[in-house]
Amino acid sequence: MRKYFQCNKAFESESPRPWWTDEEWRIVRELYQDLLKSEQTKLVRGSTKSPGTYQASNRVFDFNQIIVPYYAGKEKGRSLKAAKDIKKGDVMFKATNNTVDFKEGHSYRKFIFSLNERFPTFACDMLDWSWIQDFEDGTFGVEVDLDNNSLLNSGGGKRSANNNIQCGKAEEICTIQYARRDIKKGEEILGSYVAFISDHSWSELGL
Repeated sequence: MRKYFQCNKAFESESPRPWWTDEEWRIVRELYQDLLKSEQTKLVRGSTKSPGTYQASNRVFDFNQIIVPYYAGKEKGRSLKAAKDIKKGDVMFKATNNTVDFKEGHSYRKFIFSLNERFPTFACDMLDWSWIQDFEDGTFGVEVDLDNNSLLNSGGGKRSANNNIQCGKAEEICTIQYARRDIKKGEEILGSYVAFISDHSWSELGL
């Protein structure tokens, strides 16, 4: 899909990449809800089959009091920084109603194409921000945050000293991340992608 949408060209022509406004995020979430309703409508009444996509949680969590987006320089681009002083162990991220999962590749593909029709080149951002996630029911699929949490940058591997947030217990599916140490207001928020990205591949979903 990156080749189809000419993402390399889009990233080169718009550097740094533009911010997504609150209104644009709202429209993107509406596009997702339209897709979700369409998937649910297609299911035969009484069927035990689930839609190819769903929201990871019904929880609402106001991240704006904890983190804010900012430009971290040419190498990293858009990122997140602490909106206030944060104590070690404080909750930094959690799966919310803005976190969406795609168990079927065709559902994810439909979402990306509908996004591209509404906001050309934004589909390239979404492709970059999506990852393969293991789910608690033993399956896996694509997961992405439909809010500024997608701007989280990596500080390296799980044990890298650069990371100032981390998941909970190692044996658990990573749905909540905590402050690894005290974090000062204005400090960049960095985590390990390895902590929550699955070993499964995109090709296993036909993507």
